[in-house]
Amino acid sequence: MPANIFLHFLHHARKDSWEGHDHDTWLQRLPKKLNTSILDEVLKTQGSQAAAEGDDIVFGWGVHILEGPNHANLSLVLALGIAIAFLVSCLLVGVANTAEQGFGVGQFLIAVVGCGMMAGYFALEDR
Repeated sequence: MPANIFLHFLHHARKDSWEGHDHDTWLQRLPKKLNTSILDEVLKTQGSQAAAEGDDIVFGWGVHILEGPNHANLSLVLALGIAIAFLVSCLLVGVANTAEQGFGVGQFLIAVVGCGMMAGYFALEDR
C-alpha cells in the first residue's frame, strides 16, 4: 500500500469521519489488534506442549513504516542552490572582468550550499 494512502486511512478511516469512505478495500487489509497478544498465544502454546529449544519464535505481521526526508525536494533545492551560485559567479565574472574572482566566489557559494544541504538533510533525518 502506498504511504500516502496508508496515512490517509490512518486519519480518515471511518464513514462518520470528515472524509469518510464508502469502500473500505484498503481498510480491510490493514492489521487489526486482536483481543489477546501474540505473546500470550505463544505462552499458552508453550505451556500446553513441550517446546523444543529455539522454538519460541513469534509469528505475526504488522506495519513497517519507512520515514525520512523527501529526497526529491532536497535534490531540487540543491540544484537551485547550485544554479544560483553559477549565476552569481557568471555575473561577477562579467562585472569584474576576471574569471578568477568570479569562479572563486562561485566555489565558496557551492561549499556553503553543500554544507547547508548536508546539515539540513541530517536535521530532517534525525526527526
